[in-house]
Amino acid sequence: MRTEDALGFYAAQAQAFAETLASFRGGDLIGAILTQAFSSFDGNVGFEAGDYPPVDCDKGCATCCTLRVTATAPEVLLIERFIRHGQARGRELNLAKRVVKANAETAGLDEARRVALRRRCPFLERGVCMIYPVRPLACRGHACYDR
Repeated sequence: MRTEDALGFYAAQAQAFAETLASFRGGDLIGAILTQAFSSFDGNVGFEAGDYPPVDCDKGCATCCTLRVTATAPEVLLIERFIRHGQARGRELNLAKRVVKANAETAGLDEARRVALRRRCPFLERGVCMIYPVRPLACRGHACYDR
């Protein structure tokens, strides 16, 4: 990617966020900003990956879902809201309890020991991400070009 193209892309993103913040009136600011961030991230990945082959990930592919990811506080709040309101079938799948269990099993472990566990994400059900619309940016950044 050419530097001037990248600078233009990032300038447009910064302007879009500034406009969202300036014009926001009540409601769910965290949700609005994160939705915009996710969309921007996805657009940037598409922009950056323009010369690569198509991504070979699809629904049911959970190959990357044993990698440890991090999430920002707003992302965690959005996931919690998504689960609490039942948008992720969270109540029937008991996603909140799965997260508590995963934390209990990995708390205090260093990175090498966490990786060695190869523990699947607690948000997976039959290979499908139950929080896909609100998955963290770290998850959105994983991609495979050849399974």
